[in-house]
Amino acid sequence: MPKWIGNRFGSVVPIASGEAGPAVYSLFDQYYAKSQSAWDTAVVRASGGTSYIYNGKVIHVFTSPGTFASLPNWNDTDVEYVVIGGGGGGGNDKWPDSTGRGAGGGGAGGYRTGTTPYTGPFSEPVTIGAGGGGAPGPSSTGGTGGTTTLSASSPIQVKGGGGGAGHRNSGGTPYNDPGASSTDPNGGSGGGGSNGKSGGSGGTYGNDGGAGNPTGTASSGGGGGGAGGVGTQGGSTVGGHGGIGIQVPATFRDPSNVYGGPGPNGQGFWFAGGGGAKGWPESGDGGGSGGPYAGGGNGHQGPPTNNGTGTAGATNTGGGGGGGRNSGGSSGGSGIVMVAY
Repeated sequence: MPKWIGNRFGSVVPIASGEAGPAVYSLFDQYYAKSQSAWDTAVVRASGGTSYIYNGKVIHVFTSPGTFASLPNWNDTDVEYVVIGGGGGGGNDKWPDSTGRGAGGGGAGGYRTGTTPYTGPFSEPVTIGAGGGGAPGPSSTGGTGGTTTLSASSPIQVKGGGGGAGHRNSGGTPYNDPGASSTDPNGGSGGGGSNGKSGGSGGTYGNDGGAGNPTGTASSGGGGGGAGGVGTQGGSTVGGHGGIGIQVPATFRDPSNVYGGPGPNGQGFWFAGGGGAKGWPESGDGGGSGGPYAGGGNGHQGPPTNNGTGTAGATNTGGGGGGGRNSGGSSGGSGIVMVAY
């Protein structure tokens, strides 16, 4: 780096952000370089989504489809990521039926995090999985959440969560995308079951849904699985709670740019909580007991003849939707992609 960048010997030589190399600088040069952010390591070197700088890292957040692309100043580096699929929709109880058998909560979308190298130039599509639709009619199962993908050349992909069960059904599995199978490695969490039926099996990036309560004329559905734990079994009066979600790594927890939902630790940035089940007379909480947490929706609460949909999974959390009665189940929350370098 030349010694005269600080206008000591003629005109100022422009210097770009992040481009001051190792050298011996005078106090004037140091002041000038610092004023131009020449020693800042966090420099925006890519486009796509909403970008901001936090704690020495550039973060890009995609809440809708887009493209993650390098800029001319890209330096080949590892990129830290969080990729979350869409949550499954909640199931719908039987109607008309005075026994109130309950409906399962939707499973959370798959949760995946890690690091991967990015070598420029690149231009990679990002897709965001939609939340699964709530069960539309009596005894029906909620829809499966959509798939979220970061990059196409070497895809980092997770499937959505399985739908919550309707009356006397098992919970949905997160393998309902075209061409997928029960051994698909990218699955999210399974939906909760109903009336003694099992919850759906979770995939690599999720957990199983809870079973419906097997006894009683007013038994409740099971909670959908969450990224951090299985859904609980329905009780005789209380709907199963959705499985707990996961708080994203500290890299992404910028208090000025908050995403996700609250968690059991009283903090934000929690994602992929399972949906709560319909119960009688008490609903299941989304994302764990005491919720709603991590974007999971609560199940519908009330006696067998009280109709309602429960609470939807929160947008861009991958949370499962709550189970309902007659009016339908509630939808799951859409997914999200976060990257940092």
